[in-house]
Amino acid sequence: MYITLYDFGLFVLISMMVIVSAYLIAILRQAILLFNQARQVLAAHDKDIRETLSLLPAALMNLNLLCVSMTETIGQTSHAVRSLKADLADTADGLHDGVETFIIYVKVIGEILKSVFTKIG
Repeated sequence: MYITLYDFGLFVLISMMVIVSAYLIAILRQAILLFNQARQVLAAHDKDIRETLSLLPAALMNLNLLCVSMTETIGQTSHAVRSLKADLADTADGLHDGVETFIIYVKVIGEILKSVFTKIG
């Protein structure tokens, strides 16, 4: 009794089909178990999910209002910072002018005192 190459090839092909079929059945079984588990989790938390979904439009509206408010606040802050920069520059210029005037007065008083004390001594 001899096994032909054709019979051997047919045996290998059928064996591979059986193995692949068993593998696919195992994969499908795991997928079905996973979907059943997901369905159970969704069923257990159905009330919470519905409540969350009902709150979602209000949360999105609040988020949109917050973004608009932040944009306006940033604009106002930017304007305030720009005006503060200009005010600080004006204050610094005024202070610089005041210090220069003070220095001139001190020099004049120093010259007066110097001339007075040099005439006395």
